[in-house]
Amino acid sequence: MRSILAVTVVSVLVPVGLAAQAPSAATPPAPSLRYRLLVAEDARAGTREEAAPILEALAGLDSTLARLAVRALGRLETPLFLPEIVRALGDNDPAVRADAANALAQLSPADPGRVMRALRARLPEEFNPVVRGALFDALGRVRHDSTADRQATEQVLAGALASDSTPLVVQLGAAYGLESLARGARNTGFAAAPATLTALRRTAIGVARPESARDEAVRVRRLALTTLITLGAVDETFSRAALDADPQIRRLAIAGVAGPAPAEHREAIVAVGLVDATPMVKYEALRVHGRHYGAADCGPEIQAVKDPSAGVALLAIDLLATVCPADARATAALKAMAAAIGAVGADGAAAGAVGAAGAPGSTATWHAPAHAIVALARRAPDAARGELRPFLGHAVWQVRMYAARAAATLQDAAALESLAADAHANVREAALAGLSKVRAHEVDSIYRRALDRPEAPVVMAAAAALKGTPAKPEASAACLKALAAMTAERRDTSRDPRLALLECARDAGAPADAPAMRPYLDDPDPKVAAKAAEILSAWTGQTVQPTTTRVRTMPLPPERELGDLPARMRVTLASGRSFVVSFFLDEAPISTWRVVRLARAGYYHGLTFHRIVPNFVIQGGSPGASEFVGDGPFMRDEFGMRSQTRGTVGISSRGRDTGDAQIYVNLIDNARLDHEYTIFGEVSDGMDAVDAILEGDVIARIELLK
Repeated sequence: MRSILAVTVVSVLVPVGLAAQAPSAATPPAPSLRYRLLVAEDARAGTREEAAPILEALAGLDSTLARLAVRALGRLETPLFLPEIVRALGDNDPAVRADAANALAQLSPADPGRVMRALRARLPEEFNPVVRGALFDALGRVRHDSTADRQATEQVLAGALASDSTPLVVQLGAAYGLESLARGARNTGFAAAPATLTALRRTAIGVARPESARDEAVRVRRLALTTLITLGAVDETFSRAALDADPQIRRLAIAGVAGPAPAEHREAIVAVGLVDATPMVKYEALRVHGRHYGAADCGPEIQAVKDPSAGVALLAIDLLATVCPADARATAALKAMAAAIGAVGADGAAAGAVGAAGAPGSTATWHAPAHAIVALARRAPDAARGELRPFLGHAVWQVRMYAARAAATLQDAAALESLAADAHANVREAALAGLSKVRAHEVDSIYRRALDRPEAPVVMAAAAALKGTPAKPEASAACLKALAAMTAERRDTSRDPRLALLECARDAGAPADAPAMRPYLDDPDPKVAAKAAEILSAWTGQTVQPTTTRVRTMPLPPERELGDLPARMRVTLASGRSFVVSFFLDEAPISTWRVVRLARAGYYHGLTFHRIVPNFVIQGGSPGASEFVGDGPFMRDEFGMRSQTRGTVGISSRGRDTGDAQIYVNLIDNARLDHEYTIFGEVSDGMDAVDAILEGDVIARIELLK
């Protein structure tokens, strides 16, 4: 098929007699088709003319380019190119067919019915195991509009999973498909068939596989257990899984009994998990213990505050906020830890602590006291009031941020008003959020003043606090002024706070504000332009259309620069620990280039890991240590077939094509993030260092490696 199309394309694009002519020395080399394909993909081509390089590559003789092309068409997420992707399901190259299945699933929200029919039609004709696995994975991801459709897909996927003779790669695809199907069926009343549950339970327990296939086999088992959790099908399978050799399986066994599971399974599973040597397993066990048993017995929580794993210890401190309310030992432990803040210096480390702040296995930093004051505020407010003052003026801004959270619980308006004027935006954000709960609209003037320094987290908190204000003209004026100031910075990454300011103007404004709103109809950000049009339509009673409908594109680097990207980077923390990330250059070249360019410029040096969620992800690389502050313009998503397994490294975003060069590392397998966030690399060395990272750990430098 592809060779016939290629002859046609070449005969049109290359006039007779020109193909053999060499360019003159003064003529720069023409960009390759692969580069032009990337440019069209990155520009999010919306017409056949704009997508011409992609279509040319798909029709050509080069299977590698054809695979990249069909992947690109899926990333465009428009049904305009659905016929080409469907035809690619019959390509001679299995790799092209597998990527075509994935591409169909990627654009399926635009036309789920046609996509599902195409995938089902291909299955009886496909005998390659890799492609069949991709088809099963894609089938589970497609939106199912009826119970009958969902049941039909379930039967196909469960059948593939159930047989021992099914190739492992096919079982893996079926397992991913069932996980997606179950997750997509939440709140629909869907109940899995008995045969499906039997297949999942049998798979979760595991079938012996050759050592060479161990990684894939254990991923299948994790997915089966995850799907059983989603379906609420917890039974003795989880008791067996709690003793498994794989720590992620053991963690999932405990996570499964966190909800309404039979008590006899939960008690035994949690007891085993609490003495597990692997932090991720013990963390999960402690979390479930606090939820179900902590009211009567907080012994495990009190003991765990001294756990060698900082993540486990900090969770224990957090849990002491509410467990066993009558146990004086818990209150005393929190009070002692909060009092230790006086020994923590400006570098975040406690006097006499071994190693730098955040050293592995140590909570002798600001983290334990900061968590303790918040927990103490909930558990013993009077005791917390006596310990709060040293936190309010501490040299470490994170400590002051936690102080604001504690002050909000204590309803200490004076402390919150003081922190609302803090030098750090994240402290001001926490204080404003607290004031909104404690004083509501009594202090609207503070929220309005906060907008005089319109930094992203502050804007989000102040705009939310002003919602419903009785002083509407003043609030509208403050929000519109801040909106103008942030817009003048021309940063894509200001989308979220600017949308919050628009909502503020909508809530507090009036038709008289329409002249100030109209310029945003042609804002560079289509989301902002659309929101402005929505507001103007409501104010004027007439339909107003935005001028901007497509996001701007950052120019790509010269082709030679993309061809000379390094293979790896080493991230070294201020503590001295480091880890190495190997890039997936073929799968996410533009994302990799963006990170590499910033690393070469020293952008990440001195930034922190600000988001630490044990048993999920760590995230860092924000100049503001915030979800809403990053490098602009936005980055395009580069979704592929790779799953978000433990150790994979991705680009944080807040919706399609909104990456801002913040990076995250998966601490566990996170299948629910698949096809939603770009993966550009994987930790190939130093995952133990990643596991030890604490909130606020500083990136000292990034070195690029060949």
